[in-house]
Amino acid sequence: MPACGFGVWMRYLVVAVPWLLRRVRVEDGLMRGRFGPSYEASGARLPALTPWTRPPLAGPGGADGERR
Repeated sequence: MPACGFGVWMRYLVVAVPWLLRRVRVEDGLMRGRFGPSYEASGARLPALTPWTRPPLAGPGGADGERR
């Protein structure tokens, strides 16, 4: 009987994943318009959905000397 819920979750995913990806693109455009080059620079360092997947920057101010 546990397989019955699988179809329901698959339907949710079919709707939720494209919605999430569109939302990321829209929000990215809004942030780019608001913060300009500084947002572009941070976007080059961090992935969009999983910022914790890259190793932390070295040192107390980060590799680029930026304070956090």
